Amino acid sequence: MIFTHRMDKIDCLSHEIWPALEKGWPATSLDQHFFWGLGGDNVSKIEQLEKHGQEWYYVDVGYLTQPITRYPIPKIHDYDKTYFRIVKGKIHTLEGSKKGGDVRLKELEKKGLPSKFENWKGGEGDHILICPSSETVTYKHNNLTQGDWVDRAISQIKKLTNRDIRIRYKPRPNNEWWGKDIKEDLLIDLFGFNLTLTSAYMKKSDFFIGNDSGLMHLAVANKLKVISLFGPTNDIVYGPYGSNNIVIRTSESLDYFKSINIDKNKSYMNSINPNIVLQNCERLLNDHIN
Repeated sequence: MIFTHRMDKIDCLSHEIWPALEKGWPATSLDQHFFWGLGGDNVSKIEQLEKHGQEWYYVDVGYLTQPITRYPIPKIHDYDKTYFRIVKGKIHTLEGSKKGGDVRLKELEKKGLPSKFENWKGGEGDHILICPSSETVTYKHNNLTQGDWVDRAISQIKKLTNRDIRIRYKPRPNNEWWGKDIKEDLLIDLFGFNLTLTSAYMKKSDFFIGNDSGLMHLAVANKLKVISLFGPTNDIVYGPYGSNNIVIRTSESLDYFKSINIDKNKSYMNSINPNIVLQNCERLLNDHIN
């Protein structure tokens, strides 16, 4: 029997995945539970299944797939070039794992299977692509923030190769830019660089878009025009100074955020409309041209 734990949310693609899965999955006498991702209350449901020895899988968007629109209305643009991953039983994690970092490697070695993936050393690729899980999954299964996991992964990879390292994050709510074809010569990746170099590159820029952060204040110090996005923090206290800079707040007020317990592993910026950000970008660009 196959149980699909359908999400009530419409901002995912499970409404297309489950019918195909139920149609194509081999018949079995065992109860098998399929979850869409590992967010929400799925983790607690999975823990109950594990206590009773029941099999479970989760289905999620593949990272190396063709562009998929997930928000605000889910859409698969090219069915022939789009895939989803199905993971059985657990996430195969090493770095920061709550269950012990090298357990999976030891299991492979006991079976006489190779425990190290060496194929990346060959081929004609000129960079290493890191695809971290979502913030929720990273914290639940690695006991690390997503940023800490990425830092550790980069540190480990740099011990093995001097190839360029690039990061691809999962598409999240209000993020319509993931997977778009952006020419690489239009991008400068400063991830992991020191403040001096970052500041030097900033001075070559016309304006900055970002949340309340050290980079935002560095942009102000470099006299860039700034569009700053605020949620749980106080824009009156921490907002960018200067009459030409712009603050865009979430629809939730600061008083609202003061009334709740803030989860540091959760984003509270989803209510900011990207179209409003884009309109302000156009305004700054027009002012710069004129």
